[in-house]
Amino acid sequence: MFRNTCYEINDQQSKITCGFLYNLTVDINRIRSIQDSRNLIASPALSLDWQEIKFNKYDEVLISLKDADKEEFYLKIKQIDPQVQFL
Repeated sequence: MFRNTCYEINDQQSKITCGFLYNLTVDINRIRSIQDSRNLIASPALSLDWQEIKFNKYDEVLISLKDADKEEFYLKIKQIDPQVQFL
């Protein structure tokens, strides 16, 4: 399952996959904010260094990006929707 955990940005969507158990697609234009988190709730993330993505009105998901991938992920999100807040 850990080998099949990935976070992709395609067109206007971010796809979050964790093995065959978890599969979520989020429209980037629906993302309100992204911030670092140390929340201990269960999530499709592989470490305790998580990023919390809040989208729609009340939805949120935690992901775990490698430091090397974090900047590129944020840049792609910002290019698609400059209104996303990075807290």
